Amino acid sequence: MYYVYFLKSSVNGDLYVVKGTSVYKIPADGSQVPPPLISTNLEAPYGIALDTQGNIYVSDLGSSHQIKKFDPTGRLLQTLGAPGGRPWQAVGPFGNRLHFPIGVAVDTQGRVVVTEDSPPRRVVRLDPNGQMGTEWTGPQYYSGTIGVDEDDPLYVYFTHGEGASTALTRFRVNDLYFYLAVAT
Repeated sequence: MYYVYFLKSSVNGDLYVVKGTSVYKIPADGSQVPPPLISTNLEAPYGIALDTQGNIYVSDLGSSHQIKKFDPTGRLLQTLGAPGGRPWQAVGPFGNRLHFPIGVAVDTQGRVVVTEDSPPRRVVRLDPNGQMGTEWTGPQYYSGTIGVDEDDPLYVYFTHGEGASTALTRFRVNDLYFYLAVAT
């Protein structure tokens, strides 16, 4: 299965696309699709984010269950989270382990926010050094893909339902838990 997920760079409009096991950087002018920017160190990439220095963060759903940080040239800089993931539907504490990290965003302070697509549906904030910080656990009945709002990483999204009845729900996290975000 191939996932395609892209992010528009806030710096110059380039698109970063995950396809297969690679990440492509497509120029803003659309002139051509170059060879992959990142073609190693990823098994099953999915989510992608950029920090203010242009570093690329990719969630890897492969056997490592980690977030991989690459420099703007595609060189691996850091691996966030312990390799191998945590037990499925386990009760914490989980230490430095993630399970199916799918959504990823980086805030202006360099903290990485990760959402998991596996019970108990955690949202984890890692410090700029990649160490686990605050974590939140979400409602179990939201059983679909979850992601992080790149504009405001304190908001996360869950899908639930199937087919035409699939809905997207937005939650806001705070220091203890996350709750339904209602538009005012």
